[in-house]
Amino acid sequence: MADELNIPTHRWYQKRNHVALAKEDVSRQYIYDSGIQKIDAWINSQPWGDVYIVNRLSPNLVFDFDESYFRTEGTATDLVSAATHTRAGNATMVDSDGVLKWAPHNLSPDSEDLEAGWSGSFISGGTRDDGRLTLTSDEGYVYIRNVIPPLGTDITFTVGMFLTSDTTVNNVPVRVTNISTSNYALVNLVAGVETLVYIQLVGGNQPGIDIGLDARSYVVPGGSNETGYTVTFNKVHLYRSDLGGMVNNPATGDSYVPTTDSARYLPRVGHHIWNGSAWVDEGYLHESEARTNLLLNSDTLATQSVTVAAVPHTLHFTGTGTVTLTGASTAGPLVGTGTGEQNRVSLTFTPTAGTIIVTVTGTVTNADLEVGSTLSSYTPTAGATVTRAADAMTIPAANLPWNPLAVSIQMEGRQTGDSSTFLRWYDDANNYITVGSGASDYVFTQAASGTVDSVTGGSFTSGVMQPYNVSSTHASTFVSAAVDGVALTDNTTPITLADLSANDVQVGYDFNGTIKLLRAWPENLTEAGREEASA
Repeated sequence: MADELNIPTHRWYQKRNHVALAKEDVSRQYIYDSGIQKIDAWINSQPWGDVYIVNRLSPNLVFDFDESYFRTEGTATDLVSAATHTRAGNATMVDSDGVLKWAPHNLSPDSEDLEAGWSGSFISGGTRDDGRLTLTSDEGYVYIRNVIPPLGTDITFTVGMFLTSDTTVNNVPVRVTNISTSNYALVNLVAGVETLVYIQLVGGNQPGIDIGLDARSYVVPGGSNETGYTVTFNKVHLYRSDLGGMVNNPATGDSYVPTTDSARYLPRVGHHIWNGSAWVDEGYLHESEARTNLLLNSDTLATQSVTVAAVPHTLHFTGTGTVTLTGASTAGPLVGTGTGEQNRVSLTFTPTAGTIIVTVTGTVTNADLEVGSTLSSYTPTAGATVTRAADAMTIPAANLPWNPLAVSIQMEGRQTGDSSTFLRWYDDANNYITVGSGASDYVFTQAASGTVDSVTGGSFTSGVMQPYNVSSTHASTFVSAAVDGVALTDNTTPITLADLSANDVQVGYDFNGTIKLLRAWPENLTEAGREEASA
């Protein structure tokens, strides 16, 4: 609404917001902006404002893995833009239906570069433009090939691809080959409509995968007898569909994970745990330590021997059977309680160096024996040991809020084990900020020029997926924190805050568990704010 002259006072008012404005343009604009800022702060402080606000302060950084909402520098974005995640291999997680599945991935490089990224043989008519492959129905079986590692004998994979035809046609024969094995599908296509097509393939020990259009109906029974149509292939992806299949890519809503020059493995966002009555989304599953399943056939476990060192090991599985360990281990038998991931049982023990004999009775599935004192995610094996690679997630400095006087951090999730570092903001061994846990409490630390100051407290019980909710303020004159809505005793000895403005944050630096929510502010939340944030 336009400004209106107030005759008695000869001053200007903005009618809706009741902000007094001076007649001079510069002063009017200054007062107006100040008033609007106060109004915005009040709006955000209400329940219908910013849901991430604490003590009327909106966080510049938000990673809400539960709601798939991400914010940097106060602006909504996506996870790919907000952080960098790496894991050099596949890993499992539990989907919303409670089924153990593979995390989103694509084993096929160059998913949208079928021109330069793939090689192949063509007969007349096959073309590749803008990274897409176009084939005509008159060409017989023509294909393109991408070299990938051998898929592994008897493991089921699925090839997904988006197909578009220039005309409506039924029973289009599409073939996928792993050189030594192949399968096909008859696909119905509507003119101009991009259709996602899936073809399952049993893996083989040959490198490479071919995709193509097979117009020879005598090769593909029931294939279309129509000719003269063209089909375009795009966004090719290859993923493991054994176990329980693969969780969809949350960014696309389907199985497609874009790749460039190598396979791609996405973070395990949307990992669910059983709360006693339902499967609950606990956000992002992060395991900073690589683990190797020492059992050779994890889903068809029979009596076998495993060479071990005298360090802690953890055995876990699902099923109604019993696993008995003899030889180098004196640990008692581990008895299954039922099927399904909510019934996974585990046993941690330290053997003597030597050979463990693993004996199974009854039904045992998804078995895993690994070095480590905590339970981790299941890694399938089929004839050989398999290593699950470590997760690493980094938030670049450009996306982080910074204030040389104070920064505040809040994190919520679940932790397995103890003595972990949830977050590390690190320049060098003398200058850093860390948030984490000890053996039975939480630790909030900052170092500046080699002087280390910390706050400890809050009760923590080591176990499997134990909940945590913490907040802290790291300032030039104090360190303060709160755990589960209760403030800890301040440390007022710091005299400066290390300049970390050019440093990245390492999320889950030394951590096994889930992260549901991460928030950060370039200011002091105050004691009331820290209690509110961690409640």
